[in-house]
Amino acid sequence: MKLKQIAFALASVGTLLTTVPGVAQAGELEEMKAMLQKLQSRIDQLESQKAAAPAAPAATPAVVAGKPSLLNNSNVTLYGKIDVFTEYDTRGSQGTRLALESGGMNGSRWGVKGGADISQELRGIFQVEGGVFINKGSSAQGGLLFGRQAYAGVESKFGTFTAGRQYSPFYNMVLSFDPFEQGYGSPTNSGQFSAGTTRYDSSLVYQSPVLKGFKATAMA
Repeated sequence: MKLKQIAFALASVGTLLTTVPGVAQAGELEEMKAMLQKLQSRIDQLESQKAAAPAAPAATPAVVAGKPSLLNNSNVTLYGKIDVFTEYDTRGSQGTRLALESGGMNGSRWGVKGGADISQELRGIFQVEGGVFINKGSSAQGGLLFGRQAYAGVESKFGTFTAGRQYSPFYNMVLSFDPFEQGYGSPTNSGQFSAGTTRYDSSLVYQSPVLKGFKATAMA
């Protein structure tokens, strides 16, 4: 019961006692009045303190630490490269010709890549990439939509494991030493050196983390 309700009840009792003959003596009534005055003073004091006190700050929701969800740190990137050029050839296999070609320094392409955390130490990744002949408006790599790359996998501190259509480890190694990146002038593009099969369908690739400067890649 609140203090005001208690004071009101006591005041009512006091009033009742004064109206009933012989129930209360004069001294008892004076004591009751004094008690009611003290109680009323205390109520006024508490109400003044309550009015002067600053408002309590809103409750801050507790931060619950938990495992990251599948969407944590997610990212998706749309990218591409357009390489179109005019070529003039003389004394070639097709004789003298003037042509508009696609993929002079690098093959024209478009793709989507990204990933998201699966757990605190495991991340899912993916990449799909298709080659394009800008001069013709058609897909490269035999007309495949994602003829350059199409894979998904996971990566962690133990390495990266991916599955799908991927570059061969030998091709990636040779390309890393090719200043022309297999464009015009490249020994692999001119036929002076073969990098083997460029890509494999339905392949499984494991890449180890770098250990003391060394890194290994295996494909099945």
